[in-house]
Amino acid sequence: MEYLSRYLAEIREIKGFKFHPKCDRLNITHLCFVDDLLLFTRRDQKFVKIIYQCFQIFSQASGLQENMNKSSIYFGGVPEHVKLNILQQSGFGYGEFPFKYLGVPLSTKKLTTKIIAKISSWTAKRLSYAGRMQLVQSVLFGIQACWSQLSIIPAKVLKLIESYCRSFIWSRTNTINKRALIAWDKICLPKSVGDMNLINIKLWNQVVIAKTSWDLAHKSDK
Repeated sequence: MEYLSRYLAEIREIKGFKFHPKCDRLNITHLCFVDDLLLFTRRDQKFVKIIYQCFQIFSQASGLQENMNKSSIYFGGVPEHVKLNILQQSGFGYGEFPFKYLGVPLSTKKLTTKIIAKISSWTAKRLSYAGRMQLVQSVLFGIQACWSQLSIIPAKVLKLIESYCRSFIWSRTNTINKRALIAWDKICLPKSVGDMNLINIKLWNQVVIAKTSWDLAHKSDK
């Protein structure tokens, strides 16, 4: 796979080659771990063809072939006729979001859906204020223990999660409203200063991602 990585790095020098819009700044063409491979390119058929030809050359040299049953192309903001042409050109199947890479979900849609479902099930119970606080803390702890350590959670998603939790605490509902007796940031302060000590998932997410980045930057075998 190192040969493939080197070859993919060389296509950056091809005149006219353009990176995927989200990968342009870091000059990323692919992510690879053992035999799991993600390739990134713009939606233009020309660039898709360049990437695919690169992979075909690697296959001929190494004898390794793609598993068509496990390979898919994922599109974002691509017209239907372009999608069809690319799929016909490559022979791969059409992939849909969300999907997992190395067991990690590459979309936060499932996260918000789970939280809304949990809160909806709680609203049917006649819980005290302390009980609602404890349940919200358990949800936030789950996010902190898992999702926050995997990737940077979009600010919009974090705000949505906080809005649902806040509405459940103060109004016992599973719908977002603006009724709140105390600001969310203050609720997340420690009990030693008189507040509720809820987990601030935004800060926690920033901290654990910074720690992961530090660990990667200081690996001896990087």
